[in-house]
Amino acid sequence: MSLLLCCVVTALHLATGLDAAPGVVNTTEEEVEGVDSQSPCPAGWHQNEHRCFSFYPVWATWATAELYCSQHRGNLVSVHSPGQQVFVQDLVRRHTDQPVWMGGYDAAQVHGVND
Repeated sequence: MSLLLCCVVTALHLATGLDAAPGVVNTTEEEVEGVDSQSPCPAGWHQNEHRCFSFYPVWATWATAELYCSQHRGNLVSVHSPGQQVFVQDLVRRHTDQPVWMGGYDAAQVHGVND
């Protein structure tokens, strides 16, 4: 079990016409609530390279972590550039020194292993 870090592409994606990265949920402008005039990210999320990130101090398995992120209109974070790697590392370090889940695909939960 690990903590989780979620990512979502927001209205900034829509405004710039940039393609979403694989494994990231696109949101519509109507879906993005709590957005202030200075940031395209929902309240409490942090912007980096046209994507928004949020750390949730929730202990969960990978499958539960991905579900949790999807319920917050995102996915587990995936890193798409060296700059984003530094940003994600800094964001995690501000919240915890524990391991965090990041993205992936076709994950199968195996019971009894690190449960």
